[in-house]
Amino acid sequence: MEKKFNIKDDYLEVIAIHNDTLKLPTESGQLQIGTYEQTTIQKIDKDKIESLYEFIKVEKDKAQKQIDSIEEQLKPLKDVQEIDSNVVTECRKVIGKGTKIFKQKMLVLSQHIERVVKKQQLTQQLEYMKEQIKQVNKEFEDLDKLLN
Repeated sequence: MEKKFNIKDDYLEVIAIHNDTLKLPTESGQLQIGTYEQTTIQKIDKDKIESLYEFIKVEKDKAQKQIDSIEEQLKPLKDVQEIDSNVVTECRKVIGKGTKIFKQKMLVLSQHIERVVKKQQLTQQLEYMKEQIKQVNKEFEDLDKLLN
């Protein structure tokens, strides 16, 4: 999504442009059939612009703190080797069905699987948050340039 900011006589105009692909479900997955563009125009009262600016600033700071937290959680997992998701699923089933002695012996593998899953989840969260903060930073910078 792209946003453009313009100061008008008595309001701030925010033009939000969202582009995406059009897809149809098929037996083998999805078929891309085209694209679309949706444009929304928001009008922010001039006396509320500072509120919007502060809101974006606070959200930007919160997002950065979340990124820092996720990166901190990933540090101890950085050396965890990836395991194919099918192997993880099958190992969990087998460990759950095994005897007590087998379960005890498989505890190390089970803990490793949990670390791998956690690393995958945190990595996905981190990628999503970094993309979001990049967009918020751009919006903040654009609005900041316009206001200052």
